[in-house]
Amino acid sequence: MKKLPSRPQWYKDMVAQLRADRSAGDTSPSEFLEHAADEIEKRHKDGDPYLRSLAINDVATYDRAISREQRNAAADEAAAEEASKWLQRGLFPDEVLVKLGLDREINLGFSLRVETLDATHEQRLKGIEELERKKSNSTAGTQKRIDALKRADAMAGDKTLREIIDNRPEEYGYGAGAL
Repeated sequence: MKKLPSRPQWYKDMVAQLRADRSAGDTSPSEFLEHAADEIEKRHKDGDPYLRSLAINDVATYDRAISREQRNAAADEAAAEEASKWLQRGLFPDEVLVKLGLDREINLGFSLRVETLDATHEQRLKGIEELERKKSNSTAGTQKRIDALKRADAMAGDKTLREIIDNRPEEYGYGAGAL
């Protein structure tokens, strides 16, 4: 984005005051430039190279630059406001969920899911119930695997299961009928 041209503070203040007068209807758009040129001429009576036409052109250019900057700022603000409608819901809650160690969705069982952010008390309780059920099933399944491994270890002793099961002594160097 193009920056405003650099001007002395008195110039900026003078243009701002004339713009305010124009916006209030105290000065017409055509008078705006003439009043600005008058102010510049008063300030540079000592033969400064500002000619009236250059002053008018300069103020007009500066005025357009200010207007463009204000339009861009308003457009940026409107775009940010519009984007915030879409971003607020999706961006920040996800970060909160991560910090709290929560998943985006709660599994209610039977392939039913609800977003954690929108879950009611009852749905959260159902989610807890489903997780407890999974934990119980997981623990039971894990215990079955532990018991099976213990049985295999008792059966094999200091040998491998392959050595116990396989009936090919020439390959492993053991006699037949190890079982």
